Amino acid sequence: METGEPLDYRMIEVNPAFEKQSPQGNAEGRWMRELYPQHEERWFEIYRDVALTGEPIRFQERSKELETLWFDVYAFRIGPPQQKHVGVIFTNITERKHSEQALRDSVERVQVLAQAPVAIVVFRGPEFVIELANPTYQALVQGRELVGRRFADVVPEIGADVWAACHHVMDTGEAVVREEFYRT
Repeated sequence: METGEPLDYRMIEVNPAFEKQSPQGNAEGRWMRELYPQHEERWFEIYRDVALTGEPIRFQERSKELETLWFDVYAFRIGPPQQKHVGVIFTNITERKHSEQALRDSVERVQVLAQAPVAIVVFRGPEFVIELANPTYQALVQGRELVGRRFADVVPEIGADVWAACHHVMDTGEAVVREEFYRT
């Protein structure tokens, strides 16, 4: 059926940045459906709309067919409208998207820990500077200022066995789970 609407797109010209950002080498002059027959229709629809309307668009989209990569894309019409040519500037943002997801997951875990009914304190560095203490732990130390201070300064009554466990974690990276009982 002849509709006059674009159904595919061809990479007329690519630059070295394209080769670095794209999983597909040797794409110049080739049709997208030839390279990736299962490429998501959404991409074709976006570029078709730009070609037909002349309205540029900026979007971020993931393509499962293109090795599940994420792209930040700016698409715009170039040349006379009857040619229906679209220029595309894109950046592969897959690594950034994965980092953002890892950060969201990490924040979610910290939020869950922060509300746990057990006392949790998180340190950093060889000085054991407190980065996080959940409300249960804060109640144990009865209002002492915690975050940003050295653990030894906040809770000087901690025994040598606790310090040995803390140093073991810092030295080996292995987790240590301990139960401590304090008089309040």
